[in-house]
Amino acid sequence: MTNLLDSLGLKETKKPEPKKEQKKTNEPKKEPKKEEKKQEAAKYRYPFILHYAAQNLNVSNIFEDGHEYTADEITKKMLEHQFYEFSGKVSYDFRADDNVLIPIFQQPKKG
Repeated sequence: MTNLLDSLGLKETKKPEPKKEQKKTNEPKKEPKKEEKKQEAAKYRYPFILHYAAQNLNVSNIFEDGHEYTADEITKKMLEHQFYEFSGKVSYDFRADDNVLIPIFQQPKKG
């Protein structure tokens, strides 16, 4: 191949490879800190209205007046009282003006 290149007057050149920098092993590895989920979870004081499926549910037999509940506690209590729709991932939207708690269910993506 060099004979052909020489006859055409072309020279074979090699592209310089970029030098890889070696990392120092003495430096401690920097790990990105994940934000803690233990931030104060929102608490909802009962009596609140639980709005589900275009209806206000009567949950007076489930929750106690004056107690504060986190989203996880509300979900567990609803499951205990056979509201199986709450078995998936549930988040809550609280409308303070109307004192209404709206459950939002995560739906699996299709396809």
